[in-house]
Amino acid sequence: MIIHRGEAWQSAQVEAALSEADAGDFVPEKDMAAKLNQLGKRKKAEADGWAQDNHEAIQELNRMVEERGLFSDGLFKIEQIMERVRKGEEVLHSLDDVERELSRDDPRCITDV
Repeated sequence: MIIHRGEAWQSAQVEAALSEADAGDFVPEKDMAAKLNQLGKRKKAEADGWAQDNHEAIQELNRMVEERGLFSDGLFKIEQIMERVRKGEEVLHSLDDVERELSRDDPRCITDV
Protein backbone atom coordinates (compact mmCIF):
# COMPACT_ATOMS: atom_id res chain seq x y z
CA MET A 1 0.00 0.00 0.00
CA ILE A 2 1.36 3.41 -1.01
CA ILE A 3 0.77 6.29 1.41
CA HIS A 4 1.09 9.79 0.03
CA ARG A 5 2.60 12.63 2.07
CA GLY A 6 -0.80 14.26 2.65
CA GLU A 7 -2.28 11.01 3.89
CA ALA A 8 0.71 10.40 6.16
CA TRP A 9 0.38 13.89 7.59
CA GLN A 10 -3.37 13.43 8.17
CA SER A 11 -2.72 10.08 9.78
CA ALA A 12 -0.13 11.64 12.10
CA GLN A 13 -2.59 14.42 13.02
CA VAL A 14 -5.33 11.90 13.80
CA GLU A 15 -2.97 9.82 15.93
CA ALA A 16 -1.80 12.92 17.80
CA ALA A 17 -5.39 14.01 18.43
CA LEU A 18 -6.34 10.55 19.69
CA SER A 19 -3.38 10.40 22.05
CA GLU A 20 -4.23 13.90 23.39
CA ALA A 21 -7.82 12.79 23.90
CA ASP A 22 -6.64 9.71 25.76
CA ALA A 23 -4.44 11.89 27.96
CA GLY A 24 -7.29 14.36 28.55
CA ASP A 25 -5.25 17.20 27.06
CA PHE A 26 -7.35 18.89 24.40
CA VAL A 27 -4.77 21.32 23.08
CA PRO A 28 -6.44 21.91 19.71
CA GLU A 29 -9.66 23.02 21.40
CA LYS A 30 -7.75 25.26 23.80
CA ASP A 31 -5.75 26.72 20.93
CA MET A 32 -8.89 27.30 18.89
CA ALA A 33 -10.63 29.02 21.81
CA ALA A 34 -7.59 31.24 22.37
CA LYS A 35 -7.42 32.13 18.65
CA LEU A 36 -11.13 32.96 18.55
CA ASN A 37 -10.74 35.10 21.65
CA GLN A 38 -7.81 36.95 20.06
CA LEU A 39 -9.78 37.43 16.86
CA GLY A 40 -12.72 38.87 18.80
CA LYS A 41 -10.43 41.28 20.65
CA ARG A 42 -8.77 42.30 17.38
CA LYS A 43 -12.14 42.94 15.70
CA LYS A 44 -13.31 45.02 18.67
CA ALA A 45 -10.09 47.02 18.59
CA GLU A 46 -10.56 47.60 14.85
CA ALA A 47 -14.14 48.78 15.41
CA ASP A 48 -13.04 51.07 18.25
CA GLY A 49 -10.24 52.41 16.06
CA TRP A 50 -12.68 53.07 13.23
CA ALA A 51 -15.00 54.95 15.59
CA GLN A 52 -12.09 57.06 16.87
CA ASP A 53 -10.79 57.73 13.35
CA ASN A 54 -14.24 58.79 12.18
CA HIS A 55 -15.38 60.54 15.36
CA GLU A 56 -15.39 63.99 13.77
CA ALA A 57 -17.34 62.78 10.73
CA ILE A 58 -19.89 61.04 12.95
CA GLN A 59 -20.28 64.19 15.06
CA GLU A 60 -20.74 66.28 11.91
CA LEU A 61 -23.45 63.93 10.62
CA ASN A 62 -25.23 64.06 13.97
CA ARG A 63 -25.04 67.86 13.95
CA MET A 64 -26.50 68.00 10.43
CA VAL A 65 -29.34 65.68 11.40
CA GLU A 66 -30.19 67.77 14.46
CA GLU A 67 -29.83 71.04 12.56
CA ARG A 68 -32.09 70.01 9.71
CA GLY A 69 -34.52 68.10 11.87
CA LEU A 70 -34.27 64.96 9.80
CA PHE A 71 -35.07 62.67 12.70
CA SER A 72 -36.90 64.98 15.03
CA ASP A 73 -40.13 66.70 14.01
CA GLY A 74 -40.73 65.05 10.65
CA LEU A 75 -40.14 61.52 11.85
CA PHE A 76 -42.23 62.11 14.97
CA LYS A 77 -45.16 63.31 12.85
CA ILE A 78 -44.87 60.30 10.57
CA GLU A 79 -44.92 58.02 13.60
CA GLN A 80 -48.06 59.77 14.87
CA ILE A 81 -49.81 59.30 11.54
CA MET A 82 -48.83 55.64 11.32
CA GLU A 83 -50.08 55.06 14.87
CA ARG A 84 -53.47 56.56 13.98
CA VAL A 85 -53.60 54.35 10.87
CA ARG A 86 -52.75 51.26 12.94
CA LYS A 87 -55.50 52.08 15.42
CA GLY A 88 -57.99 52.55 12.59
CA GLU A 89 -58.49 56.21 13.50
CA GLU A 90 -57.30 57.33 10.10
CA VAL A 91 -57.14 55.89 6.60
CA LEU A 92 -54.62 57.17 4.11
CA HIS A 93 -55.60 57.04 0.47
CA SER A 94 -52.68 58.81 -1.18
CA LEU A 95 -49.33 60.40 -0.60
CA ASP A 96 -51.06 63.79 -0.78
CA ASP A 97 -52.83 63.01 2.50
CA VAL A 98 -49.53 62.34 4.23
CA GLU A 99 -47.88 65.43 2.77
CA ARG A 100 -50.83 67.59 3.79
CA GLU A 101 -50.70 66.27 7.37
CA LEU A 102 -46.95 66.77 7.62
CA SER A 103 -47.04 70.30 6.24
CA ARG A 104 -49.91 71.55 8.42
CA ASP A 105 -47.72 72.81 11.26
CA ASP A 106 -44.56 73.36 9.25
CA PRO A 107 -43.87 77.12 8.88
CA ARG A 108 -41.33 76.37 6.14
CA CYS A 109 -44.03 74.92 3.90
CA ILE A 110 -45.74 77.37 1.53
CA THR A 111 -47.61 74.82 -0.56
CA ASP A 112 -50.34 74.10 2.00
CA VAL A 113 -53.61 74.44 0.11
